[in-house]
Amino acid sequence: MEVSLNKLIKEDHSKTIDIGDLITYDWERAYMFHPYTEEADMKDILGLKFHDPVGMALRDDIKLFVVVKDDNTFEYVKVQLGYGYLIMGEEYYLTPENDVVEITQP
Repeated sequence: MEVSLNKLIKEDHSKTIDIGDLITYDWERAYMFHPYTEEADMKDILGLKFHDPVGMALRDDIKLFVVVKDDNTFEYVKVQLGYGYLIMGEEYYLTPENDVVEITQP
């Protein structure tokens, strides 16, 4: 999913992405964490045990996109900020029913 999402952001000239089209399994919700987000804050938001795999508290080059499955496991994707920016709507997270994000170019 990481390669596909970053490629879409970098090369596709559309204004939106249906994230659900890239997720090939049942999922419950997905979150986008911004640079400098602390691991403790991610745990609170996700509501489950989580070990930050990329050190977001020290990163300013990526956003971390985390997908939560029904069984509380997850997948994460590093979204390169140099390719473009994903902007979610007013909701703090995505669901299979509400999975469209906006793309803006740097």
